Amino acid sequence: MLAACLIAPVVWAGECKVESATLPVQVVQNRVVAIARINGLAMPMLVSTSADFSMLQPDVVQALKLPLEMLPFGTRLSGNGENLEAQTAHVDRVNLGNINFSGITFAVADLRLGPHLKGVIGRDLIAVGDIEYDLARGFVRLVMPKGDCEHHHPVYWAGDAPVIEVPMLAPRNRRDKMIRVPVSINDRTVTAMLSTGSAHTLLSLGAARKAGISKDRLVPVADSGPASAWMADIESFQFGGERITHQRLGVEDFASEADFGMTLGVDYLLAHRVYVSFLRGKVYATWNGGAVFTPREGAVENNFDASFAAVSASSDQADADAIASRAAQAVSERDFSLAIFLMDGVIASKPDVPAYLLIRAEAHDGAGQTELALSDTNEMLRMNPESVDALLMRAYVLARTPAGHDAAFADLARVDGLVRRDANLRASMAVAYGRIGRVPEALRQWDAWFETHPRDAQLGRSYRQRCLLRTGRDLELGLALRDCERAVELDAESPMAHAALGWTRLRMGDLPRAKDAFDSAISLKSDHATARYGRAMYWRQEGDAQRSQEDAAAARRSAPRIDEQIRGMGLPTMPVEP
Repeated sequence: MLAACLIAPVVWAGECKVESATLPVQVVQNRVVAIARINGLAMPMLVSTSADFSMLQPDVVQALKLPLEMLPFGTRLSGNGENLEAQTAHVDRVNLGNINFSGITFAVADLRLGPHLKGVIGRDLIAVGDIEYDLARGFVRLVMPKGDCEHHHPVYWAGDAPVIEVPMLAPRNRRDKMIRVPVSINDRTVTAMLSTGSAHTLLSLGAARKAGISKDRLVPVADSGPASAWMADIESFQFGGERITHQRLGVEDFASEADFGMTLGVDYLLAHRVYVSFLRGKVYATWNGGAVFTPREGAVENNFDASFAAVSASSDQADADAIASRAAQAVSERDFSLAIFLMDGVIASKPDVPAYLLIRAEAHDGAGQTELALSDTNEMLRMNPESVDALLMRAYVLARTPAGHDAAFADLARVDGLVRRDANLRASMAVAYGRIGRVPEALRQWDAWFETHPRDAQLGRSYRQRCLLRTGRDLELGLALRDCERAVELDAESPMAHAALGWTRLRMGDLPRAKDAFDSAISLKSDHATARYGRAMYWRQEGDAQRSQEDAAAARRSAPRIDEQIRGMGLPTMPVEP
C-alpha cells in the first residue's frame, strides 16, 4: 500500500488536483540507480520499468534477517533470457526519496547486477499513478491526478518546444503497467517498450526483419556471449512527431517478441523528458538536446538543432541546479556541445554561481575552447581568489600547451598551500602535475592521497593513474606494474585498467602478457581506443603490419584524437599509414 507520501498538491482550474512525490535518481553507466531504504537499511537499487516486480539480492535478505517463502504457484521470473530461481520476502517499510511504502513483497533471486546494486525497483512500486521521467535532471516523479484532469495538459515544462504525443497500447490485463507504444522503423510499425532497465535502445531480431533489415546487413557484435547480438543501420526512426534518420542500433534476439519488438532505453530517456499518463493512455515527451541514441562506432554522425530542445526558462534555483546536473552528466558523456548549450542558459539567468561556471569551463575545455574555459575559471577567481576548484581547473586547461605549464605549476602550488594533506583533491592535483611533467611533485601528491585514503572507492582508478604516470615516463616500471596489477584486481571490469597494464607490460618488453591485457580490455569494450592502439603497437613489434594497421585504424575511428592522447601520456605513437 502507498502510505501518506505525496506532497504539495498542485491545483489546476476545473477541480483538478495533482499530487506528486519525487524519487531522486542517478544514471551510472546508463543504469538508473536510486537509494532505497529497506526496513531502514539504505542501499542502491536499479530502477527498471521493464520489471513487473521489485526484487532483492539474497545477501540483502540475509542482512535483514527476513524469512523466505515460495513464489505463488505458477509464477515464473526471468532475466537476461533465463528463468530465475526465486523466492519471496516480505518487507515492512520501503522508503524511496520522499515516497513511503508499507507491506511490500519482494522477489528474491541472484540477479547478477554487479557488486554495488542490491536489487530492482520495478513497476509494482513506481507505476502507482502517472510517471514523469526526467533522468537528465536526476529524478523520477510519481504523479497522482485527482478530479477533472483529462482536459489539462501534463507537460507543464515544454514552453514553445515541440511535444511528442503517442497513445499507449492497451494493457493486457488490469494489472499490466508495461509502457508499450507504437514506433516506426524504416516506415514499418513496431511495438516499443519504454525501459529504464535497458541501458541502450535495442531492436529485436524479429523487429529488424520486419523493418526490412536482411540478415546480411546485421553486423555481429564481438564477444556478445551466449545471446546473439548485432548492430544494424536503420534509415529512419519515428516516435509521434519525432523523426530521426540514419541511426545505428543494437539488435538482440528477444525472448518476448509477442509483447514488444524494441526497447527504448536509458539513452532515449536521457535525451528526453517523458510523462506517462495512464489516466489518458498516452506518453508525452520533449527533447533535451543532444544525441537520441547511444553513438555507435562507424555510424553516420548526425547534427541536431538544439533550438528545438525544451530547456526551462525558469529562474528557480532547484530547476537551475537540475539543468546544471544534466550538463555535468553531458560532460561525463563527452557531449560538450549539449553541456555548453545548457549552461549558457543557466548562467545567463544566474551568472554569479561559481559551480555553474566550473561545469561550463569543463565543457569548454573538453570541446577544445581553451580561451572560453580560461575565461570561466578567471571569473570564478574574480569572485573568490582562493577557489581551489577554479585554480585546479585553470591548471588543467593551462597544462594543455607547453606555454602554459609554468602558470599551471604556479596554480597547483597555490592549491597545495590551501588544502589539507588528507584532501581528496590531491589525486586530481597528482594528475595535473603529471600533465605538466612534474613527476616528483605528482608522486608526492599520490603518496599523500594513498596514505590518507586506504579504502576509497576510487582506489582502482588511482592505482591505474599512478601506473600510467610512471609508465609514460619509463620510470620505475616495477612499481608501475605493481600499481596496474592492483588496479586490475580492484576494477576487473574496467577496460582502461587492463589497457594500462598492457602498456606497462609492453614498455617492459613482456609482449605476450601485454597482448593478453589488451585483449582483456577489448573483450570488455570492443572499441576501446587506448587498448586498440596498444595492441596495434604490439602487432607492430611482432612484425604483423596488417593487424597493426587494422587495430590502429579502429582506435582512430573510435577516438579521432587518440594519437594526441597517447602522446600526451608519454607513450610511443604510430605513424599514420597512407
